[in-house]
Amino acid sequence: MKGLNAMALDERLWVFGYKMASESAKLLAEKLDVWMIRHEGSTWQGKKGQYVLNWGAGTGVYCARSGYATILNRPELIDIAVNKWSFFRRMRGDNAPRCPFWTTDQEQAKAWLAGGETLVARTRLEGAKGDGIVVINKPVDFVPAPLYTIKVDIQSEYRVYMFDGDVIDVRQKLLAKNGIPDPNGMRYGEQYEFCQMQDLNEMPADCWTQAKRAINKLGLFTCGLDVIWDGKKAWVLEANSAPYLGGKTAIKYANAIKKYVEAR
Repeated sequence: MKGLNAMALDERLWVFGYKMASESAKLLAEKLDVWMIRHEGSTWQGKKGQYVLNWGAGTGVYCARSGYATILNRPELIDIAVNKWSFFRRMRGDNAPRCPFWTTDQEQAKAWLAGGETLVARTRLEGAKGDGIVVINKPVDFVPAPLYTIKVDIQSEYRVYMFDGDVIDVRQKLLAKNGIPDPNGMRYGEQYEFCQMQDLNEMPADCWTQAKRAINKLGLFTCGLDVIWDGKKAWVLEANSAPYLGGKTAIKYANAIKKYVEAR
């Protein structure tokens, strides 16, 4: 029997996507040259020394028979990440990242509004790409929602890709140039896209600090964090457990994951 270090990567690592059609999960599996685990009809059974990269599947979706295999991104942590309220609750205590002030109390939200703050209402706790976001500028615009945050002025915004507690790649949210998408960018609505940063050090240092604090609190192996810079300090907005991957980002992840597994 081959020792673990002598086994091919496709004998030690599998990818489980939150859905079989997940483009980012399929791209990672392709770059890693490993198999994806089917949601239905799979005969795979995890063994000691094997790994499953769980790409965005919470407890209601994850169905791989992991056995003694190590799950990279535990489903219960995915549940916390995808829910905006549970994510903010997780970001508390010692060494917590800086997050916008938030509340689930409508009266508190109305008091903030009356005091001159602009609010961001989250009418959906698990919305993606801005789904369920309502910006409230005055009391007449108030809407019921399960979560409110005080709006932070944004000078720049970043998608910060995390791997094993550290930053592996960064994309900056920019206006699309003349309506022509960046071939390596991720489209965000009609006007914006997240574009690859060639020099990661151009992102303000506090964005690095807050992102690392957030991933340490969250405990996920991989994720994309949305981080904003107000000109003086950074704020963490949310986590993406199955973020978009352009080609370069997918290659960076694949190389890092391969190195991680092969070292064990």
